[in-house]
Amino acid sequence: PVRVVTISSLMPLILDDLPRPIVERLVNDWVSSPDHFWTPYPLPSVPASDPKFMPGNPRGFIWRGPSWINTNWFLSHALRGHGYTELADTIVAKSHECIEISGFREYYHPFTAGGLGASDFGWSTLILDMSQGRRPAGTRKTPRLIGALFACAAYWYSGLVSARSEEAGHETSLDAGFSG
Repeated sequence: PVRVVTISSLMPLILDDLPRPIVERLVNDWVSSPDHFWTPYPLPSVPASDPKFMPGNPRGFIWRGPSWINTNWFLSHALRGHGYTELADTIVAKSHECIEISGFREYYHPFTAGGLGASDFGWSTLILDMSQGRRPAGTRKTPRLIGALFACAAYWYSGLVSARSEEAGHETSLDAGFSG
């Protein structure tokens, strides 16, 4: 498989005991970089620098560029837990702007906040928890099980999309792996 950086590549940040040098590399080189994930409405599902980046959902490639409230929920909590409160607050504010502009949508264009995918989509209501500036109710740490399940599901889904795209004769480089 072709290995590319995706939003799943940032999910190790949900681990409270992730070594500080790895946290700093992920945040400085990827999350906060305007060349990669730091778009006007962060965080897109693949970095803007990826040649396959397609933020407006052309041809149904939904995990190649739009920003998602559910992944922003994970990463805003994770960043807050690692001391990046201002960065987390900005992700929350920009996520809120997406909803104000386009309503509760499945995902959003990372440059315009235009709503994409399904309307009245439930997981965008995670903004309520994100807006509280705290970790999920009843927890002291980011829920590792939920994060691990999300990472596994994202990896499984990326493989499923790749396989189906190849069966249909579409070129694809979608893979949740991280190299570099």
